[in-house]
Amino acid sequence: MDPEPFNCPRDEGGAIDPAGFVDESTNKRYVVYKVDGNSLDGGSPTPIRLQRVSSKDGSTPIGKPLTIMDRIASEDGPLVEAPNLVRTQDGKYLLFFSSHMYTDDAYDVKYAIADKIEGPYVRGPAPFLQTPALGLNGPGGAFGDNVG
Repeated sequence: MDPEPFNCPRDEGGAIDPAGFVDESTNKRYVVYKVDGNSLDGGSPTPIRLQRVSSKDGSTPIGKPLTIMDRIASEDGPLVEAPNLVRTQDGKYLLFFSSHMYTDDAYDVKYAIADKIEGPYVRGPAPFLQTPALGLNGPGGAFGDNVG
């Protein structure tokens, strides 16, 4: 295994919050992650990217990363982060992600839906979870799998 990260766009702020995903319909493996642009300043992009990787080792990149989501400042504040992908039983792709700052009462978990893993992803009409839903403060980093 290569000791260097397969993708760390340092000039864009680096990469954080990686999550693996295996598309069982194609047997292709992916990593979804956030570009940490907010570490540079408050106005830099924080795109969520999808990188296909080798099914053999789970880390060798195949092709270039694809931006599948970015923040909308009026809806998301300074960032989107903590992506996670799930494929539904009817073949749709759900992208869960957090927005706003975790220290902010607006911090939440949102979702977007796509017919193809590459998108386009259409945002849901309301957050999936938001402070103080269910007595939670700073809910973020939703996780789901085929078991629930």
